[in-house]
Amino acid sequence: MNYLAEHFKLIYLVVVAGLLLLSWYFMRKAQYDERRKNRYGIKSIKRNIRIYRKRLENEEFDLFFKKNGLPKWITSERLNLVRFSILIGVLVIVIYGLITRTNYIDITTLFLWGIIPIALTPKKPYPMHFIVMMFQKKRQNEISNEIYQLYNDLKSAYQVGDKPKSSYYLIQEALPYFKVIRPSLEKMLPLLEVKNNGVAWDQFANELNTKEAETLGVVMKEVESLKTEQAYLLLEQKRREFSNDLYNRYTEILRKRKSIIYVLVVVGALTVFLNEVTVFFMWYKEVMAVVNQMG
Repeated sequence: MNYLAEHFKLIYLVVVAGLLLLSWYFMRKAQYDERRKNRYGIKSIKRNIRIYRKRLENEEFDLFFKKNGLPKWITSERLNLVRFSILIGVLVIVIYGLITRTNYIDITTLFLWGIIPIALTPKKPYPMHFIVMMFQKKRQNEISNEIYQLYNDLKSAYQVGDKPKSSYYLIQEALPYFKVIRPSLEKMLPLLEVKNNGVAWDQFANELNTKEAETLGVVMKEVESLKTEQAYLLLEQKRREFSNDLYNRYTEILRKRKSIIYVLVVVGALTVFLNEVTVFFMWYKEVMAVVNQMG
């Protein structure tokens, strides 16, 4: 009985909501006829689901995800579904708490959950944008490393005296050794097979969307028209430039990491020092209080 008395408002709301739902159901049932049968059929439900899923899609978000190399399962539809689900959940908790005058969750936690849908917006200046850019930077580093390996493979093919195989066979033989750029290389093969090399390398550069991929595409289009020795020298020259660029980039990364570590160490040292100062100040305050009492 005490439980019923304490939760009377909640039970009352649930009962009223149930009665209203039943009333609505029987009213709809009374108005039901054959002409409305298709409206509530399985096909109609599936069609409505497709419509609502379409509304969750955002072409701008999908293009942003694809351009920055995110996994295919990350789509605007799923992201927006998560965002709206969290937002609806927060609103339900707030409204329910206002009705029952009960705090089911503290204000800090509620605020944190409330800003998640906003933070997940993949635009500047929201955190999701910078998370994607971090992922994109990691992907670009992986692409750069594999393109450098591809430079070495192609250079080795032109290193021998005889004329090397066509680009189609060179890329086909190199495929098993690549992971990140492999899908882009596979898309090139049909074009390389029909000797449409210029379009193939342009597609490769556009697909990966990096400076290194664009440079390799330009070099390979030029290599096709050169003699074996000249092609080898050109590839070796670009490989060295690429190697120097990778070295400088890696040095810059190490420098930034060193700066971050230095800042963390300084902050940690200051924290320890301030703790000691605080302890000394409290001890000095107590000593002075005792001295004053004795005086």
